[in-house]
Amino acid sequence: MDDKWDGINRRRHIRVEFPYTLHIFTPDKEAISAYIEDISEVGIKTCLRKKIEASTLLELEIYLKDTPVICQGKVVWVKEVKSQHFKNEYFFYVGVEFEKLSDKDRDIIKRAVVSLKMKRP
Repeated sequence: MDDKWDGINRRRHIRVEFPYTLHIFTPDKEAISAYIEDISEVGIKTCLRKKIEASTLLELEIYLKDTPVICQGKVVWVKEVKSQHFKNEYFFYVGVEFEKLSDKDRDIIKRAVVSLKMKRP
């Protein structure tokens, strides 16, 4: 998949915006803490201060409950955005597709997404 997001929403799965806590571990073992911008049963979007290249495999800890969902994900797109508040600073929206996600954990994510979707207008 391309490393540029074209702005067209092609998702087939319900997704919700909710700031779940996310811990990302890069291949070189760097730990990055972030919030999830939106989540579905197949992936997440997050915003980072560090660019991670498309196709990078990541270890993820997603805190939907007290016990995290632990899985791997692959960066499928990256969009660089210039900060409106900090001169010469950039942020990176990153789309990550889940890989090596157990059926149990996929079900936990799916139930959380459906539950949040029902609570929103």
